[in-house]
Amino acid sequence: MEKKRDIILDILKKDKNNLYHLYEKSITNIGKDTYFLVKKVKNGSKGSYNKSWFTENRSSCAELKLLGVYFENKKSDSLSFFEPEIQYLKTADNGKIKSLSLFPANSKNLSGLKKIFPHLCPSALKNSPSFGFGDRLGIATPGHIRAINMHKGLLPVFAQQSIRELTRTRRNYRDVIDSAAWGIFQEGYSGKWGADADHLKDKNNLLNAIKSGCTMFTIDTSDYLNEKAFDGSESLNSNKNQSTGNNQSLSFKSIGKTNNIKSLLGRYSGKKIKIRNYILKYDEDTIAALFFVYGKALDFVCEIYNFIKQNTPAFDFEVSFDETKTVTSFEAHYFIVNELQLRNLGFTSLALRFPGEFFKGVDYVGDIKDFRRSIETHGEIANKAGNYKLSLHSGSDKFSIYPDFYKHSFGNFHIKTAGTSWLIALHVIAECNPELFREIYNIAIDSFEINKKDYHLILKLSELPQSTSGSKDAELGSLLHDNRIRQCLHISYGAVLDKLANEVYEVLGRNEEKHYQFVSDYLNRHLDLLQ
Repeated sequence: MEKKRDIILDILKKDKNNLYHLYEKSITNIGKDTYFLVKKVKNGSKGSYNKSWFTENRSSCAELKLLGVYFENKKSDSLSFFEPEIQYLKTADNGKIKSLSLFPANSKNLSGLKKIFPHLCPSALKNSPSFGFGDRLGIATPGHIRAINMHKGLLPVFAQQSIRELTRTRRNYRDVIDSAAWGIFQEGYSGKWGADADHLKDKNNLLNAIKSGCTMFTIDTSDYLNEKAFDGSESLNSNKNQSTGNNQSLSFKSIGKTNNIKSLLGRYSGKKIKIRNYILKYDEDTIAALFFVYGKALDFVCEIYNFIKQNTPAFDFEVSFDETKTVTSFEAHYFIVNELQLRNLGFTSLALRFPGEFFKGVDYVGDIKDFRRSIETHGEIANKAGNYKLSLHSGSDKFSIYPDFYKHSFGNFHIKTAGTSWLIALHVIAECNPELFREIYNIAIDSFEINKKDYHLILKLSELPQSTSGSKDAELGSLLHDNRIRQCLHISYGAVLDKLANEVYEVLGRNEEKHYQFVSDYLNRHLDLLQ
């Protein structure tokens, strides 16, 4: 491979108008052809980006990165997969013509590349333990790969974004998957990986995710949960009597087998199930409460699952109950799983609402002993009830609970992170361009009240430093150790990118290797605890 690298580098030098950086890990031989990725180097510095391009294409560095195909003598047949050819270079060596062609690293050419390298397409990961690497900027995948390569027992979800994130970054599912795939090609990664359409709530976005090639669908049930049944604001007895009357229909359209409480009473009434040192007990009031809290959500999940099944052959399906104030009881966990299984719904993972607080970008807030007691029993229920993974959402920086989550899920888990990679990018900016970081902080403060509307935060603006003027340039990176500032910056990405997208990508492009190293090092802190 070193010989092929040297040949490619020699040919690239024939271009007197441009300099190129070759991503050596991308060099891959298929038959007589060699494929690779390069980046144009401008102004003598790697990654000095064309800012006008970022105005409309904010999420990746594709204008600078180019797909290369090296071949000898006869032109490669695979060149027909790619267009337009923006550079053709050749040299002669002992009568042998050595040539290469360069093409834009765009979505269309990636489609051609996938025909040659099928592993650039995401796939369902099923029951393997897995880890989600959210990447709001679309340029962190090489760092994620370097981290996951050191933890062979885990499968990665390199493409993971929610509708909320896509809206704020003005990206789409196709771009998220493409950005991850180019990062995979760049790093020479050849393993399985997934693409997660996170926190879906409607069929329109779901259909877009399916058409774009997502392989994992996380269904957010929060809009269909009736938490009033647990907080005492509705009369359970009244609801129960109405629903068990003669042929009286429910107030919502029911699908599946939870269409009346009579059937549930028959399945659960008086039932006792021992789980470790805990006994699940189901009396009439418990059953009624479970029905009125979760019944409509279960119907929604079933409808969405069948819709996906009709539109794609193989996928991972996660059901999320974490976006709620109500901690998932052990009885609720077993009830949810049993009802989904009765409907023959092949879910891959289940996200519960655990005790404590899961604020964005900071460690777990709460009594770790309470969390441990919770995950011990939930893990036993999952182990007893079926072959599915327990999923931990808002998993960024939850270092204190990772060991217990890993241990008591019996290694059968999925974890999602997203904002961590964004915060790492800001740390790189703080070190490499202090002035830009100060601008970013000011935007985060100015937009804080708007940003927090879509996130679970108890942080108040008055608790935050209103500027960075009290910190020297060399001290800016340390601000990211302050949990208040981390949460503020974590939710600032949309407002920051609206105003400073060009500048953010510019700095990260110029400091690409440092960015990857920061990402890899920090994500390894997470992954090291999962073994």
